[in-house]
Amino acid sequence: MFHFNNTVIQLFAFMLLLSLQSTTARSLLDHEALSSTRDPSIVTEFPHAVNELILHELDESLLKLSNVYMQALFSGTHTAELAAQLDAMELRFYDLLDTLYREHRMSEYINYKDEVKRQMIVYTLLKKLFGYANVDEST
Repeated sequence: MFHFNNTVIQLFAFMLLLSLQSTTARSLLDHEALSSTRDPSIVTEFPHAVNELILHELDESLLKLSNVYMQALFSGTHTAELAAQLDAMELRFYDLLDTLYREHRMSEYINYKDEVKRQMIVYTLLKKLFGYANVDEST
């Protein structure tokens, strides 16, 4: 009975994660398109000004997390090297968030903190679901 309930919960969690994953990282700020201040060489599609390097890096890293790392989990090509790179990216996420906090950019900090947390939770749950992480007996 416990195994059946656990399987049903895992299937429900998988369906929930798939629906969450379908919404990829997106612009978190409600800026108007700043075509005159945008640098066309910047890869991200987000309407930040050219001098918003922190926001550009956060956006780019969130896109990479949602597209590269999670797709590696889905396709079965996730490796220890990818996990190590993601650990470094996670530290960078929090360094950038800390910079926003120290610059007193609270609305941006809160929005990005929530999105980083959401993406990392989804990634961790997917790792557990696909067997790339050890699942504790207490969970």
